[in-house]
Amino acid sequence: MTFSWRERLSEGRIIPHFQPILSVETGSIAAYEALGRHAVGPEIRSLGPFFESDFHDKDLSNLRREVDRTLRRLALTEFRDHAHRSQRLFLNVAPMMMLEHLNREPDELPWTLRLLKELGLDPGRVVIELTEEPIGAETYRLQEIIALYRRHGCAIAVDDVGAEASNLDRIGYFQPDIIKIDAAMLRRSLRERSFRQVLKGVGAMAEGIGATLLFEGVETEEELQRALELGARYLQGWFFGKASAEFLEPSAFTGRLKEPLGRFGERRLLHRESESHRLAAIVRTLGTPPDPQPVGDGTWILDRSDLVRWSGIACRVFLTDRTGFQVSANYEGHGHGWSLNPAGLGVCRSIRPYFPGGMEEWTVSEAYHDVNDRSQMRTFGRQVAGGLRLFVDVLEIETRAQTD
Repeated sequence: MTFSWRERLSEGRIIPHFQPILSVETGSIAAYEALGRHAVGPEIRSLGPFFESDFHDKDLSNLRREVDRTLRRLALTEFRDHAHRSQRLFLNVAPMMMLEHLNREPDELPWTLRLLKELGLDPGRVVIELTEEPIGAETYRLQEIIALYRRHGCAIAVDDVGAEASNLDRIGYFQPDIIKIDAAMLRRSLRERSFRQVLKGVGAMAEGIGATLLFEGVETEEELQRALELGARYLQGWFFGKASAEFLEPSAFTGRLKEPLGRFGERRLLHRESESHRLAAIVRTLGTPPDPQPVGDGTWILDRSDLVRWSGIACRVFLTDRTGFQVSANYEGHGHGWSLNPAGLGVCRSIRPYFPGGMEEWTVSEAYHDVNDRSQMRTFGRQVAGGLRLFVDVLEIETRAQTD
Protein backbone atom coordinates (compact mmCIF):
# COMPACT_ATOMS: atom_id res chain seq x y z
CA MET A 1 0.00 0.00 0.00
CA THR A 2 2.85 2.41 0.85
CA PHE A 3 4.54 1.80 -2.48
CA SER A 4 1.23 2.19 -4.27
CA TRP A 5 0.51 5.56 -2.70
CA ARG A 6 4.07 6.80 -3.20
CA GLU A 7 3.93 5.74 -6.82
CA ARG A 8 0.57 7.40 -7.40
CA LEU A 9 1.47 10.64 -5.63
CA SER A 10 4.81 10.89 -7.45
CA GLU A 11 2.82 11.67 -10.59
CA GLY A 12 1.42 15.16 -10.90
CA ARG A 13 1.29 17.71 -8.10
CA ILE A 14 -0.06 18.03 -4.56
CA ILE A 15 -2.14 21.20 -4.41
CA PRO A 16 -4.54 22.81 -1.91
CA HIS A 17 -8.13 23.76 -2.68
CA PHE A 18 -10.21 26.05 -0.50
CA GLN A 19 -13.91 25.65 0.37
CA PRO A 20 -15.76 28.78 1.54
CA ILE A 21 -17.25 28.95 5.05
CA LEU A 22 -20.00 31.57 5.38
CA SER A 23 -20.96 33.60 8.40
CA VAL A 24 -24.74 33.51 8.92
CA GLU A 25 -24.64 36.89 10.64
CA THR A 26 -22.87 38.84 7.90
CA GLY A 27 -23.53 36.64 4.86
CA SER A 28 -19.87 36.94 3.89
CA ILE A 29 -17.13 34.36 3.47
CA ALA A 30 -15.62 34.32 6.94
CA ALA A 31 -13.13 31.54 6.33
CA TYR A 32 -11.96 28.71 4.09
CA GLU A 33 -11.17 25.10 4.79
CA ALA A 34 -7.96 23.89 3.17
CA LEU A 35 -8.47 20.55 1.38
CA GLY A 36 -5.89 18.36 -0.31
CA ARG A 37 -5.97 17.65 -4.03
CA HIS A 38 -3.80 15.62 -6.41
CA ALA A 39 -3.50 17.15 -9.87
CA VAL A 40 -2.55 14.76 -12.68
CA GLY A 41 -2.72 16.57 -16.00
CA PRO A 42 -6.21 18.11 -16.29
CA GLU A 43 -7.65 15.72 -13.68
CA ILE A 44 -7.90 16.83 -10.07
CA ARG A 45 -8.54 14.15 -7.46
CA SER A 46 -9.40 14.45 -3.78
CA LEU A 47 -6.75 13.28 -1.33
CA GLY A 48 -9.50 12.18 1.06
CA PRO A 49 -8.97 8.45 0.36
CA PHE A 50 -5.25 8.87 1.07
CA PHE A 51 -5.75 10.62 4.42
CA GLU A 52 -8.41 8.06 5.40
CA SER A 53 -5.99 5.16 4.90
CA ASP A 54 -4.74 2.97 7.74
CA PHE A 55 -1.57 4.70 8.96
CA HIS A 56 -0.35 2.03 11.35
CA ASP A 57 2.28 1.21 8.74
CA LYS A 58 5.35 3.31 9.65
CA ASP A 59 6.32 4.14 6.06
CA LEU A 60 2.77 5.17 5.21
CA SER A 61 2.64 7.27 8.36
CA ASN A 62 5.83 9.05 7.27
CA LEU A 63 4.32 9.62 3.84
CA ARG A 64 1.22 11.16 5.40
CA ARG A 65 3.40 13.57 7.38
CA GLU A 66 5.28 14.58 4.22
CA VAL A 67 2.08 15.14 2.20
CA ASP A 68 0.35 16.91 5.07
CA ARG A 69 3.24 19.34 5.61
CA THR A 70 3.51 20.01 1.88
CA LEU A 71 -0.19 20.85 1.75
CA ARG A 72 -0.10 23.05 4.83
CA ARG A 73 2.82 25.06 3.56
CA LEU A 74 1.19 25.57 0.16
CA ALA A 75 -2.23 26.37 1.68
CA LEU A 76 -0.88 28.87 4.20
CA THR A 77 1.29 30.58 1.60
CA GLU A 78 -1.64 30.92 -0.81
CA PHE A 79 -3.88 32.12 2.01
CA ARG A 80 -1.33 34.72 3.15
CA ASP A 81 -0.85 36.06 -0.35
CA HIS A 82 -4.39 36.04 -1.74
CA ALA A 83 -7.11 35.81 0.94
CA HIS A 84 -8.85 38.83 2.43
CA ARG A 85 -7.30 39.86 5.74
CA SER A 86 -10.63 39.46 7.56
CA GLN A 87 -10.79 35.76 6.71
CA ARG A 88 -9.49 32.71 8.55
CA LEU A 89 -8.17 29.37 7.35
CA PHE A 90 -9.24 26.00 8.78
CA LEU A 91 -6.40 23.47 8.79
CA ASN A 92 -7.23 19.80 9.33
CA VAL A 93 -4.90 18.27 11.91
CA ALA A 94 -5.10 14.58 12.80
CA PRO A 95 -4.96 13.86 16.55
CA MET A 96 -2.56 10.98 15.86
CA MET A 97 -0.08 13.42 14.32
CA MET A 98 -0.35 15.59 17.41
CA LEU A 99 0.46 12.59 19.56
CA GLU A 100 3.43 11.81 17.33
CA HIS A 101 4.72 15.35 17.89
CA LEU A 102 4.37 14.96 21.67
CA ASN A 103 6.28 11.67 21.52
CA ARG A 104 9.00 12.79 19.10
CA GLU A 105 9.53 16.50 19.88
CA PRO A 106 7.95 17.23 23.27
CA ASP A 107 10.06 20.35 23.83
CA GLU A 108 9.53 21.87 20.37
CA LEU A 109 6.72 24.06 19.09
CA PRO A 110 4.28 22.20 16.81
CA TRP A 111 5.43 22.33 13.19
CA THR A 112 2.42 24.42 12.15
CA LEU A 113 3.23 27.16 14.67
CA ARG A 114 6.81 27.23 13.48
CA LEU A 115 5.57 27.50 9.90
CA LEU A 116 3.24 30.39 10.75
CA LYS A 117 6.17 32.25 12.28
CA GLU A 118 8.32 31.54 9.21
CA LEU A 119 5.59 32.81 6.87
CA GLY A 120 4.81 35.87 8.98
CA LEU A 121 1.15 34.84 9.25
CA ASP A 122 -0.93 35.85 12.27
CA PRO A 123 -1.98 32.66 14.16
CA GLY A 124 -5.23 34.45 14.97
CA ARG A 125 -6.24 33.88 11.35
CA VAL A 126 -5.86 30.10 11.66
CA VAL A 127 -8.33 27.53 13.01
CA ILE A 128 -6.87 24.17 14.00
CA GLU A 129 -9.55 21.65 13.01
CA LEU A 130 -9.16 18.37 14.88
CA THR A 131 -10.26 15.59 12.57
CA GLU A 132 -12.55 12.78 13.64
CA GLU A 133 -9.90 10.17 14.43
CA PRO A 134 -10.32 7.91 17.48
CA ILE A 135 -7.23 7.75 19.70
CA GLY A 136 -8.85 6.13 22.71
CA ALA A 137 -7.45 6.68 26.17
CA GLU A 138 -4.78 9.11 24.97
CA THR A 139 -7.28 11.83 24.06
CA TYR A 140 -6.52 13.73 27.27
CA ARG A 141 -2.84 14.12 26.27
CA LEU A 142 -3.82 16.49 23.47
CA GLN A 143 -4.95 19.12 25.96
CA GLU A 144 -1.37 20.28 26.39
CA ILE A 145 -0.71 20.90 22.70
CA ILE A 146 -4.15 22.43 22.13
CA ALA A 147 -3.49 24.88 24.96
CA LEU A 148 -0.24 25.76 23.20
CA TYR A 149 -2.04 26.55 19.95
CA ARG A 150 -4.49 28.69 21.89
CA ARG A 151 -1.77 30.65 23.67
CA HIS A 152 -0.34 31.56 20.28
CA GLY A 153 -3.74 32.82 19.07
CA CYS A 154 -5.17 29.92 17.05
CA ALA A 155 -8.83 28.93 17.42
CA ILE A 156 -9.82 25.27 17.84
CA ALA A 157 -12.53 23.39 15.96
CA VAL A 158 -13.74 19.82 16.40
CA ASP A 159 -14.72 18.08 13.16
CA ASP A 160 -17.57 15.67 12.33
CA VAL A 161 -19.50 15.86 15.61
CA GLY A 162 -22.27 13.31 15.22
CA ALA A 163 -20.27 10.97 12.99
CA GLU A 164 -20.23 7.27 13.81
CA ALA A 165 -17.05 7.23 15.87
CA SER A 166 -17.46 10.68 17.36
CA ASN A 167 -17.03 10.93 21.14
CA LEU A 168 -18.33 13.73 23.31
CA ASP A 169 -15.21 13.47 25.44
CA ARG A 170 -13.36 15.30 22.63
CA ILE A 171 -15.54 18.32 23.28
CA GLY A 172 -15.02 18.06 27.02
CA TYR A 173 -11.24 17.75 26.71
CA PHE A 174 -10.66 20.26 23.89
CA GLN A 175 -13.31 22.92 24.73
CA PRO A 176 -13.45 23.97 21.07
CA ASP A 177 -14.32 27.42 19.81
CA ILE A 178 -16.19 25.88 16.87
CA ILE A 179 -18.11 22.60 16.65
CA LYS A 180 -18.56 21.23 13.13
CA ILE A 181 -21.71 19.17 12.67
CA ASP A 182 -21.45 16.09 10.49
CA ALA A 183 -23.41 16.39 7.22
CA ALA A 184 -24.98 12.93 7.59
CA MET A 185 -26.30 13.91 11.02
CA LEU A 186 -27.87 17.05 9.56
CA ARG A 187 -29.61 15.03 6.83
CA ARG A 188 -30.92 12.46 9.28
CA SER A 189 -32.40 15.27 11.37
CA LEU A 190 -34.63 16.08 8.40
CA ARG A 191 -36.13 12.59 8.49
CA GLU A 192 -36.03 11.59 12.15
CA ARG A 193 -37.16 13.68 15.08
CA SER A 194 -34.73 11.93 17.47
CA PHE A 195 -31.72 13.17 15.49
CA ARG A 196 -33.14 16.68 15.48
CA GLN A 197 -33.36 16.55 19.28
CA VAL A 198 -29.79 15.25 19.53
CA LEU A 199 -28.54 18.21 17.49
CA LYS A 200 -30.56 20.59 19.64
CA GLY A 201 -28.72 19.07 22.59
CA VAL A 202 -25.37 19.65 20.87
CA GLY A 203 -26.43 23.26 20.30
CA ALA A 204 -27.27 23.71 23.98
CA MET A 205 -23.92 22.17 24.93
CA ALA A 206 -22.10 24.50 22.54
CA GLU A 207 -23.83 27.50 24.06
CA GLY A 208 -22.88 26.30 27.53
CA ILE A 209 -19.15 26.11 26.73
CA GLY A 210 -19.06 29.23 24.56
CA ALA A 211 -18.63 27.45 21.21
CA THR A 212 -20.34 28.19 17.90
CA LEU A 213 -21.86 25.68 15.46
CA LEU A 214 -20.66 25.17 11.90
CA PHE A 215 -22.82 22.93 9.70
CA GLU A 216 -20.85 21.34 6.89
CA GLY A 217 -22.07 19.53 3.80
CA VAL A 218 -25.05 21.86 3.23
CA GLU A 219 -26.30 21.12 -0.29
CA THR A 220 -30.00 22.10 -0.37
CA GLU A 221 -32.12 24.91 1.01
CA GLU A 222 -33.98 22.38 3.14
CA GLU A 223 -30.68 21.48 4.81
CA LEU A 224 -29.81 25.16 5.11
CA GLN A 225 -33.11 25.95 6.83
CA ARG A 226 -32.68 23.06 9.26
CA ALA A 227 -29.13 24.19 10.08
CA LEU A 228 -30.44 27.69 10.84
CA GLU A 229 -33.19 26.23 13.01
CA LEU A 230 -30.56 24.31 14.98
CA GLY A 231 -28.43 27.37 15.66
CA ALA A 232 -25.86 27.50 12.86
CA ARG A 233 -23.48 30.45 13.00
CA TYR A 234 -21.41 29.20 10.05
CA LEU A 235 -22.32 27.24 6.92
CA GLN A 236 -20.23 25.23 4.51
CA GLY A 237 -21.19 23.10 1.51
CA TRP A 238 -22.00 22.80 -2.16
CA PHE A 239 -25.11 24.98 -1.75
CA PHE A 240 -22.62 27.84 -1.93
CA GLY A 241 -19.69 26.38 -3.74
CA LYS A 242 -17.24 23.51 -4.09
CA ALA A 243 -13.63 23.80 -3.06
CA SER A 244 -11.43 25.48 -5.66
CA ALA A 245 -7.93 26.85 -6.04
CA GLU A 246 -9.18 30.45 -6.04
CA PHE A 247 -10.13 32.80 -3.22
CA LEU A 248 -13.33 34.80 -3.70
CA GLU A 249 -14.51 38.22 -2.65
CA PRO A 250 -15.95 38.04 0.89
CA SER A 251 -19.37 39.10 -0.46
CA ALA A 252 -19.44 36.48 -3.24
CA PHE A 253 -22.40 34.58 -1.73
CA THR A 254 -24.08 37.32 0.29
CA GLY A 255 -26.93 37.58 -2.21
CA ARG A 256 -27.40 33.82 -2.39
CA LEU A 257 -27.72 33.60 1.39
CA LYS A 258 -29.90 36.70 1.91
CA GLU A 259 -33.16 35.27 0.53
CA PRO A 260 -33.02 31.98 2.50
CA LEU A 261 -32.22 33.99 5.63
CA GLY A 262 -35.20 36.21 4.95
CA ARG A 263 -37.47 33.18 4.54
CA PHE A 264 -36.13 31.72 7.77
CA GLY A 265 -36.74 34.95 9.68
CA GLU A 266 -40.28 35.28 8.29
CA ARG A 267 -41.12 31.66 9.11
CA ARG A 268 -39.73 32.05 12.63
CA LEU A 269 -41.72 35.23 13.20
CA LEU A 270 -44.97 33.67 11.99
CA HIS A 271 -44.40 30.61 14.15
CA ARG A 272 -43.70 32.75 17.21
CA GLU A 273 -46.84 34.83 16.62
CA SER A 274 -48.95 31.71 16.13
CA GLU A 275 -47.52 30.08 19.26
CA SER A 276 -48.06 33.24 21.31
CA HIS A 277 -51.71 33.42 20.28
CA ARG A 278 -52.24 29.71 20.95
CA LEU A 279 -50.59 29.74 24.37
CA ALA A 280 -52.39 32.93 25.39
CA ALA A 281 -55.72 31.29 24.43
CA ILE A 282 -54.87 28.26 26.61
CA VAL A 283 -54.03 30.55 29.56
CA ARG A 284 -57.40 32.31 29.15
CA THR A 285 -59.15 28.92 29.15
CA LEU A 286 -57.28 27.78 32.26
CA GLY A 287 -58.38 30.98 34.01
CA THR A 288 -58.63 30.93 37.79
CA PRO A 289 -57.44 27.57 39.11
CA PRO A 290 -59.64 25.37 41.30
CA ASP A 291 -58.91 25.14 45.03
CA PRO A 292 -57.49 21.79 46.16
CA GLN A 293 -58.92 20.00 49.19
CA PRO A 294 -56.92 17.95 51.74
CA VAL A 295 -57.93 14.35 52.33
CA GLY A 296 -55.37 13.37 54.99
CA ASP A 297 -51.98 11.64 54.86
CA GLY A 298 -50.62 14.68 53.05
CA THR A 299 -52.64 14.04 49.88
CA TRP A 300 -54.95 16.45 48.10
CA ILE A 301 -57.80 16.22 45.60
CA LEU A 302 -59.48 18.42 43.02
CA ASP A 303 -63.20 18.53 42.27
CA ARG A 304 -63.47 16.89 38.84
CA SER A 305 -66.41 19.15 37.97
CA ASP A 306 -63.94 22.05 38.13
CA LEU A 307 -61.89 20.38 35.39
CA VAL A 308 -64.71 20.07 32.86
CA ARG A 309 -63.80 23.45 31.32
CA TRP A 310 -60.34 22.08 30.59
CA SER A 311 -61.62 19.02 28.71
CA GLY A 312 -60.30 18.83 25.17
CA ILE A 313 -57.28 20.97 26.09
CA ALA A 314 -55.53 19.31 29.02
CA CYS A 315 -54.45 15.68 29.04
CA ARG A 316 -53.26 15.53 32.66
CA VAL A 317 -53.56 17.62 35.84
CA PHE A 318 -51.78 17.10 39.16
CA LEU A 319 -50.62 18.86 42.32
CA THR A 320 -47.23 19.00 44.06
CA ASP A 321 -46.09 20.47 47.32
CA ARG A 322 -43.80 23.51 47.27
CA THR A 323 -40.68 21.33 46.95
CA GLY A 324 -41.98 19.36 43.98
CA PHE A 325 -43.28 16.08 45.44
CA GLN A 326 -46.60 15.09 43.89
CA VAL A 327 -49.43 15.13 46.46
CA SER A 328 -52.38 14.19 44.23
CA ALA A 329 -53.26 11.46 41.81
CA ASN A 330 -52.99 12.22 38.12
CA TYR A 331 -56.27 13.52 36.71
CA GLU A 332 -56.24 12.20 33.14
CA GLY A 333 -58.47 13.72 30.51
CA HIS A 334 -60.34 11.40 28.14
CA GLY A 335 -62.65 13.21 25.75
CA HIS A 336 -65.05 15.05 28.05
CA GLY A 337 -64.36 13.07 31.20
CA TRP A 338 -61.62 12.68 33.80
CA SER A 339 -60.23 9.59 35.49
CA LEU A 340 -57.84 9.24 38.43
CA ASN A 341 -54.52 7.45 38.21
CA PRO A 342 -52.71 7.23 41.58
CA ALA A 343 -49.40 6.21 39.94
CA GLY A 344 -47.89 9.70 40.31
CA LEU A 345 -48.35 10.09 44.06
CA GLY A 346 -45.07 10.81 45.83
CA VAL A 347 -43.11 11.28 42.60
CA CYS A 348 -40.48 14.05 42.63
CA ARG A 349 -41.36 16.65 39.97
CA SER A 350 -38.79 19.32 40.88
CA ILE A 351 -36.38 17.87 38.29
CA ARG A 352 -38.87 18.36 35.45
CA PRO A 353 -38.54 21.35 33.06
CA TYR A 354 -41.90 22.85 34.08
CA PHE A 355 -41.19 23.14 37.84
CA PRO A 356 -41.86 25.36 39.81
CA GLY A 357 -44.35 27.20 37.56
CA GLY A 358 -45.63 30.70 38.23
CA MET A 359 -46.51 32.35 41.51
CA GLU A 360 -49.74 34.27 40.88
CA GLU A 361 -49.97 33.70 37.14
CA TRP A 362 -49.72 30.72 34.82
CA THR A 363 -46.34 30.04 33.26
CA VAL A 364 -45.65 27.59 30.46
CA SER A 365 -42.66 25.35 29.85
CA GLU A 366 -40.82 24.90 26.59
CA ALA A 367 -42.08 21.97 24.56
CA TYR A 368 -40.55 18.72 25.80
CA HIS A 369 -40.86 14.98 25.22
CA ASP A 370 -42.58 13.10 28.05
CA VAL A 371 -40.59 9.93 28.66
CA ASN A 372 -43.59 8.00 29.97
CA ASP A 373 -46.22 8.90 27.38
CA ARG A 374 -43.65 9.44 24.61
CA SER A 375 -45.61 12.54 23.67
CA GLN A 376 -44.57 16.09 22.88
CA MET A 377 -46.18 18.49 25.34
CA ARG A 378 -45.99 21.68 27.35
CA THR A 379 -46.87 22.05 31.01
CA PHE A 380 -48.64 25.08 32.47
CA GLY A 381 -48.11 25.69 36.17
CA ARG A 382 -48.85 28.09 38.99
CA GLN A 383 -49.19 28.34 42.76
CA VAL A 384 -52.61 27.58 44.28
CA ALA A 385 -54.13 27.59 47.78
CA GLY A 386 -52.12 25.97 50.55
CA GLY A 387 -48.80 26.84 48.86
CA LEU A 388 -49.26 23.90 46.48
CA ARG A 389 -48.28 23.91 42.81
CA LEU A 390 -50.87 22.99 40.16
CA PHE A 391 -49.65 21.65 36.80
CA VAL A 392 -51.61 21.12 33.61
CA ASP A 393 -50.15 19.07 30.75
CA VAL A 394 -51.20 20.09 27.23
CA LEU A 395 -50.24 18.07 24.17
CA GLU A 396 -48.45 19.89 21.39
CA ILE A 397 -50.46 20.27 18.18
CA GLU A 398 -48.47 17.67 16.22
CA THR A 399 -48.94 15.06 18.98
CA ARG A 400 -52.61 15.89 19.40
CA ALA A 401 -53.17 15.38 15.67
CA GLN A 402 -51.64 11.90 15.88
CA THR A 403 -53.88 10.88 18.79
CA ASP A 404 -57.15 12.30 17.45
